[in-house]
Amino acid sequence: MIFSSVLTVIAFIVGYMKYKNRQKSLQSESCSPQCTVEPKEELASLLDKGDDLNKFSNEVKRLNEESERIMERIIQSVESNIMKRITVDNERAIKQITDDNECMIKRNIDDAITRITDDNECMIKRNIDDAITRITDDNECAMKQITECIERNSRHNMPNE
Repeated sequence: MIFSSVLTVIAFIVGYMKYKNRQKSLQSESCSPQCTVEPKEELASLLDKGDDLNKFSNEVKRLNEESERIMERIIQSVESNIMKRITVDNERAIKQITDDNECMIKRNIDDAITRITDDNECMIKRNIDDAITRITDDNECAMKQITECIERNSRHNMPNE
């Protein structure tokens, strides 16, 4: 039980130290490179010296304008980066669509050529079969007529002999 209590106290101490370190890092991060101590000190010194408020007001305006210029540059940079990303993404999408279309067109052309070739082969085979059948029928008919003619001629020749 004592061992558990000691470990619990150590855990709380380590957790507290991490919390303090995190707070310090957040404070140091909140003050960016553009945010320096000098302008604050300048403003405070203007007020401390009893100078007129016009100088103070002008300095505040100058700092405000400077911060606006910095913000405009940041916005332009972000917009530029966004446009670059959009352009790159659009180019990728167009390339992918083009590649997909080319592949689909090639596949459709190959399928059409195969179907046409198959249809032509089938039609050629059918036409050849029909032609062979007609030629065979015509040959049989011609042979029959020749045979009949020979038989008639041979009958006519026999009685004359």
